[in-house]
Amino acid sequence: MSHTGTFPDNVGFFSFSICSVQQQAMNVGVSQCGPSIMIETEGTGSVVHNLKSTMDLNQLERPCVLDGGHGTALEQMGIDVNANALWSFDTAIDNPAACFTVHKGFIDAGARFIMSNTYHGSIEVMMKSRGMSEEAAIKAIAQAVDMAKKAAEEASHKVHVAGSIGPYAIVLRDGSEYSGTYMDTVPRKAVEQYYKAQMKAMLSTGLDWYALETIPRLDEAMVALEVWNSLDGTNEKKLWVSFSCKDHETTNGNDPFHKVVEHISAHSAVSAIGINCTSPQYIAPLIQAAAPVARGKPFVVYPNHGEPYDALKHQFNYSQDDTFPQYLKDIPFLWKHNVRLFGGCCRVKNEHIERITSIVNALEI
Repeated sequence: MSHTGTFPDNVGFFSFSICSVQQQAMNVGVSQCGPSIMIETEGTGSVVHNLKSTMDLNQLERPCVLDGGHGTALEQMGIDVNANALWSFDTAIDNPAACFTVHKGFIDAGARFIMSNTYHGSIEVMMKSRGMSEEAAIKAIAQAVDMAKKAAEEASHKVHVAGSIGPYAIVLRDGSEYSGTYMDTVPRKAVEQYYKAQMKAMLSTGLDWYALETIPRLDEAMVALEVWNSLDGTNEKKLWVSFSCKDHETTNGNDPFHKVVEHISAHSAVSAIGINCTSPQYIAPLIQAAAPVARGKPFVVYPNHGEPYDALKHQFNYSQDDTFPQYLKDIPFLWKHNVRLFGGCCRVKNEHIERITSIVNALEI
């Protein structure tokens, strides 16, 4: 049966939460987020902020800036991320210093929140494509997280790290996260096993925040959340779930996005809803339709640069018009509609993060 985006009345939702931060602008051109202890630095007039992880996103005083496309940054360094089964994660294994450089670049561009380069770090794929043991694969994930931690620790301003977990589609390596059709054919048990392995490995890194990204369908999100709910140690962690959308109304798997938001926002433990790897021009209408039914819950947005992805050719169609400027123009509108974290996904570079930082710093609240 094809997936039509309908929701059974008896669907259960499990609680999940997202990073909770508050933001203040600094006088050094870098967007600040988080509850702060302000300390004037002698001779500079600069302000040091001590961010804590217990604040609610709705307490943000200004938008918080996330990072951009990790794989894109690696490509800019001359690394072919399409040449292997693990995409950008292959670099995390063989050239972790390059990943550190990518993280540092986004931080220098103004990001206050970065994602670990673990989206494509499938334990199953590592074992099959590289002949790694399960233990070695888990260590590779930890190494990737360590590079993000190191970059955050060495930053001149407070930076948070979220552990990225991709959808089941990364096991298939066929671009099916842009359709979600695998949920009609792949046994539920296989999807559960994937998420259990990835989540346990990520939780072992000791991060506070985690992100399920580019989810095309609500039913996959529900499977993932059931697994998350069953694991030890998740109660004290923060988790966001970010959906990918194909147009201004629906997810890539044909779920009406506002219906997704209406359902999950009804649960008190849900802190925020995300949209990522979605064309920039769709972000504002998606948020506009969903915000009224979100019960005050905030949003996280990090669209791609705008070019559609050809799953058959494994490449983006660069002939399309650049729509990222529309997203930049929409930031004030999105802020008013309860978007609290702003970043980018595929093909979003340091220069774009710099522009987002500039806009949010100048935003009149």
